[in-house]
Amino acid sequence: QHGYNTIDFYAVNPDYGTLADLQNLIEQAHARGIRVILDLMLNHTSNQHPWFLQGADPASPYHDWYIWSDTDPGYLGYWGQQVWHPLAGRYFYASFSAWTPDLNLENPEVTQELHAVTRYWLEDVGVDGFRLDAAKHLVEEGQDQGNTPSTHAWWKEYRLLYKDIDPLAFTVGEVWDTTAIMSEYLQGDEFDLSFEFYLADRYIDAVKEGDSTALIDQVLVSDELIPPFYYGSFLTNHDQNRVMTLLLDDVEKAKAAASLMLTAPGVPFLYYGEEVGLRGEVAEDLNRCPMQWSAEAYAGFSTVTPWKELGPAWESDNVALLTGDPDSLLSHYRDLIRARSQHAALRVGMLEVLDTGNEALYAILRTSEAESVLVLVNLGAGTVTDYALSLPQSSLAEGLYTPSVILGVGESTILLVASEGYFSDYVPLASVPPYATLILQLNRVP
Repeated sequence: QHGYNTIDFYAVNPDYGTLADLQNLIEQAHARGIRVILDLMLNHTSNQHPWFLQGADPASPYHDWYIWSDTDPGYLGYWGQQVWHPLAGRYFYASFSAWTPDLNLENPEVTQELHAVTRYWLEDVGVDGFRLDAAKHLVEEGQDQGNTPSTHAWWKEYRLLYKDIDPLAFTVGEVWDTTAIMSEYLQGDEFDLSFEFYLADRYIDAVKEGDSTALIDQVLVSDELIPPFYYGSFLTNHDQNRVMTLLLDDVEKAKAAASLMLTAPGVPFLYYGEEVGLRGEVAEDLNRCPMQWSAEAYAGFSTVTPWKELGPAWESDNVALLTGDPDSLLSHYRDLIRARSQHAALRVGMLEVLDTGNEALYAILRTSEAESVLVLVNLGAGTVTDYALSLPQSSLAEGLYTPSVILGVGESTILLVASEGYFSDYVPLASVPPYATLILQLNRVP
């Protein structure tokens, strides 16, 4: 199901095409400066994988590739789910479902084989790295079934493998847990990145509630605990209800959410269709509907009936129609991505959170060696006029700064910065419209 119930680690699911199709995609992507990573499931296989079908026999050499018990140990899983499942008078361990038995990663033969799988996709096929699913569940220590020391040790060994194959090979871990726990995987010896789920939730909540308070708290926690730029920022993913559904079809709120995510540190990940407002809920996989390219048959996704029905509003919310509208959600995403590409401060600049005096207004300062950029996002439905920006100290040198607009509209006022980067009562614009984004480059006067 969606590639997570693996039957063959060395093949492409024919529902998606052939190995030649994938290699052509990689070749064409590389020619355009795009790197390709694959979703790789190392925690478990399908119960239809030949290893498991053979391993059900205690005499099979594959038996110890999985985790078995003669009796039901009786305990539940990390989130209270059943994890021991009956088969032929015995029980096997599966952290997610009876269809996905966990591999025994304490067996060196299993680890050796998964290393071979990794080498195959990096060397023979030419992918550039992996998204590592269910990363915290790899090695259980009795009833301790998540984030165990053994799991961390396995990932440390794995990093040595893939970096030896290709020093530029890239991994992003799916560690759906608190920022503090997730950050333990990002100390330079396990993953290159990990998804920051708690920050993603706060992005959505802030726009829903029109209040930046909880978001600012989480931004500060993330920035403190995670090494610079090591986290993957996102809004929602394939396991969650879509952004537009969560925001009740409010395009302006969706724009504000995009602004929060695409001006943040780290590496942004966009779930396909967010940029055109694709809707859908997790129930029945309706958050995985076909991409909406046009108003033509099957939304321009294919010439035959796709595997899922089209999402709602596909005839109006599609790439072809939204491209021509400068005020569309798609245009806003493109403007943000262009700004991020053109301004190093938005990609690698250090982060400082400003006091605005108004909970609806979110403000950050991003500073790199070359420039400083100020970001304002109005999270509320009303125009903000009663605000003032301040920082007790900042990365800005003492002096006068004239702002130039990167994104947004309006004549901005000059900023005066005192010693140690202190400034207060700065009002760049007399008013910030509902859900508006303003990105300013701060240019120091010689």
